[in-house]
Amino acid sequence: QREKTDANRGSYNQSIRLLAAHFEGEVQKLNAYFNEYRTRLINLLSQQSSYRPILPDESKARMEALQQSFQQVFENLLESFRQAVAHITNLFKKTQPKKRHFLSDKARNILTEWFEDHLADPYPTEHEKKMLAETCNITLLQVNYWFGNKRNRYKKRYGKAKGRKRR
Repeated sequence: QREKTDANRGSYNQSIRLLAAHFEGEVQKLNAYFNEYRTRLINLLSQQSSYRPILPDESKARMEALQQSFQQVFENLLESFRQAVAHITNLFKKTQPKKRHFLSDKARNILTEWFEDHLADPYPTEHEKKMLAETCNITLLQVNYWFGNKRNRYKKRYGKAKGRKRR
């Protein structure tokens, strides 16, 4: 199992490295295009200056517009990269076994003691559930699941529990 996890981690890291290398290549292309367009804009403004006056504010505004356009393309590229990383991460997460979250020994002992003391009616009231959750330092949902699972396991092992059905 550990070898499989290590292999998955290696494949995941390799996939991320390939994606990062591709992203880096795209950023380099984008920078090259930006520099090319900036040079073209400078040349165009220079040519137009022989026909009409070019104000510094106009030149500055056109440069800023060009820069904003390329910044937007970069942000879109970055967002695509982030989405691809998230997608790859999700693919590899699905292959990982889910981690189990167990209750502490103290919590399990408290709940088991309550259950055994109330075998005739193993359904705590809402107030009792809240008190057990506080005492065990767990959520009410965990208490609900624990009792549901415990009753089912008890019924499978010992037959139907005596007492009433669910309220």
